[in-house]
Amino acid sequence: VTVQSADRVKSDELNRVSLIALEYPNSRLAIEFSIGDYRDILRNQYRFSLVGLDGSARIKYGAGRAQYLQIPPGKYTFQARGADAQGIWSENELSIPIIVNPPWWRSITALWLYSLVGLLFVVMAIRFYKLHRQREQKLAVAKEQARALARLERDWQEERGAAERVLERVTSSTLDMLEMSRVLLRAHLSARGENPASGDPEAIDGMFLALQKQQELCIRTTLGDESNLYELVEEIYAAISAASPRANRYILLNDTPSVSVPSRHAQYLALVVHEVVRVLIDAPEVTPDPNPVIQLAIKVDESESTARARYEVLASERLKHPISELDLEAGLPVTFQLVEDLGGEVRQLNMLGLEIEVSLPLD
Repeated sequence: VTVQSADRVKSDELNRVSLIALEYPNSRLAIEFSIGDYRDILRNQYRFSLVGLDGSARIKYGAGRAQYLQIPPGKYTFQARGADAQGIWSENELSIPIIVNPPWWRSITALWLYSLVGLLFVVMAIRFYKLHRQREQKLAVAKEQARALARLERDWQEERGAAERVLERVTSSTLDMLEMSRVLLRAHLSARGENPASGDPEAIDGMFLALQKQQELCIRTTLGDESNLYELVEEIYAAISAASPRANRYILLNDTPSVSVPSRHAQYLALVVHEVVRVLIDAPEVTPDPNPVIQLAIKVDESESTARARYEVLASERLKHPISELDLEAGLPVTFQLVEDLGGEVRQLNMLGLEIEVSLPLD
């Protein structure tokens, strides 16, 4: 057996090849072998294979030679058997272990190093991912906190604006009520021709209670500078019922539509409605009724002029009060004084009942 192109060949004590070692990629191998019968060399035949690389054994006649180019790294066994010219195969089989060592970058040490580097990379990637996630979570929390602060700031600004509007409305309403109080006292004194101490306490108290109810309605309304006319009449009914025991036996009906009017007009109409209803309650009844009915409606008409608003105050005639026999201005002194003080006018619509038209400037 002759081995060529091997990096290391190991022999035993009988000088027979026991191991062949190669280094990849210089893993070329050529082996020459013979059965020792030279009588008819051309008719000698050999069967050999590289176990682990060849799929099946090869047959070759003549000289025994096997050649392999660039054997992959791994462990192999070269096996060979020969036959003479008569076709008699040798009993002994040649078997030589062959080792092809991998390059350094495919060695066990290199593979361990690759695994360590890969593990380190995975650990660093996981760490980086966690840090990135923590940073995103902190940014999300910071953004949410910023949005919450913005919402709080916006809500605070809205509440502050609403409080300022309410304060402005209450202040304006209070000033208007003080002015109305001054006009009310002057109207009452002018009608009575006497000082407040000698006036009618119940009438004066009812007027001020009507002003208070109107102011409370103005504060509760969401319309700002306007008041609901239907709710205003309801408030006046409640004030009259609370202040006058005589009014408790009356059934007070409200046919006023639910419309909004300027708050300043509402203040004047509150006192007008209060005086009209009190006149109806205090007037003598033609036909006694255990549960008399007072039915009142206020109609709004702005069709004639854009500078004035017309309100028709229509009281029920079911009580048959002899209102037509009274002087209208003497019967409603506060109404005339208030309306004229504002620059408006009062006109009687029906001589047989308490139906009047109140015209008030819009500005």
